[in-house]
Amino acid sequence: CSLGVVSGPSYFAMLKSQYLRMGHPNMLVLWYENMKKDQRKMIQDIKNHIKYDISEEQIDALTEFMKFENYQKSSSMNKDRDTGKETEGIKFVRKGIVGDSKNHFDDDMVRDWDEWIVEEFKK
Repeated sequence: CSLGVVSGPSYFAMLKSQYLRMGHPNMLVLWYENMKKDQRKMIQDIKNHIKYDISEEQIDALTEFMKFENYQKSSSMNKDRDTGKETEGIKFVRKGIVGDSKNHFDDDMVRDWDEWIVEEFKK
């Protein structure tokens, strides 16, 4: 697989499928931006959705463990499968900053990106 090339369904196919199932009792839609605003609430929403009972202390521990900085350090996504060591170069788990694209995209890139998104949703 080449850098930037992903095999499998497209992101937009996934979003369209999700949209068609909104409100289904087996579907819980989570947004990264909301998690960053209130991670504890997100954990509670998941717990309630799957009807799983955990203590407040367990929620606290999970909230701490899943803070982006801690997840980034412990995630296997940034480690070599064979050695378990940190990979060099591009990281799957990057900065975790909502809106960071503005630091990487110029106005033309934002316009191109927005046009591409509109076209994908028309398909």
